[in-house]
Amino acid sequence: MAKLTYTDKKEIIRIYDDERYEYSRTASLFHVSPSLIERVVRNYHLHIESKTALAIEIKHRIHRYTFGLKNIKNLAIMVLSTNRKEDRQS
Repeated sequence: MAKLTYTDKKEIIRIYDDERYEYSRTASLFHVSPSLIERVVRNYHLHIESKTALAIEIKHRIHRYTFGLKNIKNLAIMVLSTNRKEDRQS
């Protein structure tokens, strides 16, 4: 069984996703077992899904953080303007 290079793995993913080849047909092109092709494809898709989920989580955290900062800024403006009104009345 041959060791697959990074380029081979990219080609396997392309063939599987774009051309819709079966594991056995793809395996015959690369002279490896169908289970190895299945493992390469599965690991690639798991990696992509985890990266996507992580990116979404990071965006949510940034949104919550910036939204929180806006609320703090608005609160500070409100407190400062209230203090100024009280100072003017005195």
